[in-house]
Amino acid sequence: RRYLSKEGEIIDNKDIFKESNLLAYEENGKWGFIDRQENIKVDASYDMVTELNSYGYAGIKKDGKWGVVDKDGKTPSDMQTPKTAINVNGKIEETTYNYYRPHPAFETDLDQGGWVKKITGIWIGKFEATGTTSAVTTISTTNSVALKYKTIGEFWNALKNNFKAGTTESHMIKNSECGAYIYLAESKFGRNEVAITANNNSNCYTGDGAYKTNQDQSTTGNIYGIYDTIGGISEYVAGYIPNERSANGNQFASTDGTNNNKTNSTQYSTVYKYDSTIDTLQGNYKLSINKVFGDAICETSTTGSGYTSWKTCCSMFAGSYPYIPAYLPFFCRGSSNLDGNGNFLRLW
Repeated sequence: RRYLSKEGEIIDNKDIFKESNLLAYEENGKWGFIDRQENIKVDASYDMVTELNSYGYAGIKKDGKWGVVDKDGKTPSDMQTPKTAINVNGKIEETTYNYYRPHPAFETDLDQGGWVKKITGIWIGKFEATGTTSAVTTISTTNSVALKYKTIGEFWNALKNNFKAGTTESHMIKNSECGAYIYLAESKFGRNEVAITANNNSNCYTGDGAYKTNQDQSTTGNIYGIYDTIGGISEYVAGYIPNERSANGNQFASTDGTNNNKTNSTQYSTVYKYDSTIDTLQGNYKLSINKVFGDAICETSTTGSGYTSWKTCCSMFAGSYPYIPAYLPFFCRGSSNLDGNGNFLRLW
């Protein structure tokens, strides 16, 4: 394949994509891939292809449908197709996933943080919530202060009813949705295992008050990622244990507005099991090990408390805690510049 430069010069693709060992080629009106020595790696059988991108994948189009090949020229059908037993709303089903397993946030198991139907993507607020509970926004200027010092119930209602963008089905973020962007950040499509820098702004400014110059605080390492995932103020999420303890004010997870006693997960909130005999962080954590996946809690930490998660981050499961037994039925994420004095949330 050849390209035309802005000066009108014809340039071969191997002179443009100098680091790539998979290059597009055309034969009889069809496209495939060769290596730098012009050995055929993928036969010319596609209607259209793209060059390999920086993540190691190239697009392929055939019969009107797009797919991908990796840097070795392999397509999903060439790779392992594992069969996985998953819990689908109480029923164990064996499902075959080609090439990958979808994250539970996009699937239909409500107890795993899923939705009422399979979805292809989610929208997550770029910054911590700002504005007011009557007009919630997610912006970052030089002095955009994170919304804080409200009850969980106030936040819950504000996000469902008063999100300024008017997004359909907006809600307080769930653990599974947090897990989705955390895994993406950890992958080669995000920070590639490089730790995200914390927002330690003492005024609780979103994006540390200057997000364009603090790109190391983004999940992608550039301005296009999600900010304030570490630091700022701790964020309550729509995940809890139904131990009927109150937690910082009015609850959305209750039948009378006082206690978190609803025991069934919905598309808007996830209920975790808890040990009613002791109700401790570690005890409740153990009940979810190898049962809950994708929330970047159970599978990324070694215990239910302490700095035991990825990159020695804090891992705090829901449950009773010494001296403040009533304050932890709800999950908190993101650590805090104010040591947990505030509670605000990210939008979905």
